[in-house]
Amino acid sequence: MRILKVEPGKPAYEKEIENTLESIQKEVEGFFETVYVDNGGILCCNEEGKLNGMEMNRRLEGDIICGPFFIVGEGEEDFVSLTDEQVEMFMK
Repeated sequence: MRILKVEPGKPAYEKEIENTLESIQKEVEGFFETVYVDNGGILCCNEEGKLNGMEMNRRLEGDIICGPFFIVGEGEEDFVSLTDEQVEMFMK
């Protein structure tokens, strides 16, 4: 599945991963939580990033996401690949 990966101190980039629990946890370096964002996107981040002392990454609506995260598309029952339009929009 096509995601937009965001690591602390680095620009966002496109990446292909498998749509499995193991792959998702590997990308966020632990257990994950989801945050719904505009335009059919879901942000997946480490649910304990702040508690574990992970590096600050990005500000999101008055909060700070710590550690690596990625944005993926929202399907009816599962995550789906981002579209070209979503990638372009979320890169801004």
